[in-house]
Amino acid sequence: MLINHTNLLKYHLECWNSEPVFRPTMKKVVERLKLMISTNQPASHPCYGTRVETNGQQSNDSFLQPPSEQQSSTINLFDKKFDIIVDEIINLISENLNKGKAGKLIIKRVLDYLDNHDTNEVYEWLLLNQNNIKSIFLLGYFYYYGIIITSVNYEKAFNLFIISSEKNHLLSQHYVGICYEFGNGTMKNESMAFEYYKKIANQDCIVAEFKVGYFYDKGIGTERDEKQAVYWYKKAASNGHFVAMHNLGLCYKNEKGVERNYNKAIRLFKKSAEGKDTDGMTMLGYCYSNGIGTDINKQKAFKLYQKAANLGNIIAQYNLAIIYEDVKDIDQAIYWFEKSANQGNQKAQNKLESLLNTKNVRSNNKVSTKNVRSKEKVSTWLEIEYSD
Repeated sequence: MLINHTNLLKYHLECWNSEPVFRPTMKKVVERLKLMISTNQPASHPCYGTRVETNGQQSNDSFLQPPSEQQSSTINLFDKKFDIIVDEIINLISENLNKGKAGKLIIKRVLDYLDNHDTNEVYEWLLLNQNNIKSIFLLGYFYYYGIIITSVNYEKAFNLFIISSEKNHLLSQHYVGICYEFGNGTMKNESMAFEYYKKIANQDCIVAEFKVGYFYDKGIGTERDEKQAVYWYKKAASNGHFVAMHNLGLCYKNEKGVERNYNKAIRLFKKSAEGKDTDGMTMLGYCYSNGIGTDINKQKAFKLYQKAANLGNIIAQYNLAIIYEDVKDIDQAIYWFEKSANQGNQKAQNKLESLLNTKNVRSNNKVSTKNVRSKEKVSTWLEIEYSD
């Protein structure tokens, strides 16, 4: 008996229903296809072209037929749809990592992408396709960050990364390095992390080039080597990694592994800031504030600190608080010191405690600190600084 084409067409139309709520899940689709095959294919003859027995005798003219073009097309449509989704998510992750984007931002972008898809179907598809390297990696990524899945599972993530990394999947190898670096899902081993990063950095993996430079810079998992740090930062920066640009700028500014060159430093900070790296914005603001590689421009410095602070940069928040403290806007100073302190900045915590004590004393003495508007105060600070 051949597969019922009417039922197959019905399932096909259901899967492409314009209303997602009426579409069957991938689990349901697979169950239906299996049922169709099992009810139309003799158990004793599972292969195409095998004669079918009828009433205990082998028929001369009844053969089990291979899938029709329509059947194959339906199955291939499912495969193609989810292959595209998997590829697009992995490309999204890879592109953002190679630009030096923060992990939280990448996760947000992945979640934004998934908002346009049925996440349960994506998850089921990954589970059903664990013979595919990309699917193995992406399922590991979801476990690592708790995406779709209800909670983070570092151990499952690490095991999946190991499986796909053994098949030379570069992004998987990068995440094995991350697991070893931070001890997630396995014992912390910075030397192993360095080895994984170094291996794929030699295969032109941009994010790994940055990581190798950083490990040499800080002496993590290997001997500290500032010249090697500069070498790898240069490679990553030339390939568009914005954090590497910032770190290389610091090397030129502080004469680490390379001859001091303020002009090169500020150019790198500008490129980093243009890529929306908040450390690059903050250092560029610092250069404008102190005339490093450029003329002093307090207004540009303030705007850069403000932009980076609003994006959550701990140093920019501290520097912005200092400005507000200088112009006696205690409330704004407290606000930004607190923001920075909440991220672990001890200097900000100390300043916050001091300002709160000062404010309490002034409050008891009925001395107002709100007699001048914030913008006017900052403007005064800028004029004073320009006159120096």
